[in-house]
Amino acid sequence: MKITELKTHLYEFENNRVVGDANSPAGRKLQSNLLIEVETDEGITGYSSAGAASKPLVESMFNRALKGNDPSKVKGITKCFLLPISSQYGKSSLYESLS
Repeated sequence: MKITELKTHLYEFENNRVVGDANSPAGRKLQSNLLIEVETDEGITGYSSAGAASKPLVESMFNRALKGNDPSKVKGITKCFLLPISSQYGKSSLYESLS
């Protein structure tokens, strides 16, 4: 089984209460999120979510770390994501723990 396609969908939803953070101390009820679909050559689709701001990063990392890989090989895929970081900043303890 190989990962063949990535689809991302931005969506907004309204909370039932005001939520504040460092970027919006007064709070807001409307929030946005990103739905991620990962499809395989065997017709299996996986779903995940992330913050809306991560859309460009998720899409740019798809070809480098996901496309063509077996989705059951989680450690190998994780290493593909961490390798550029560890190459730039030295091997982290997280990267070492996956070895």
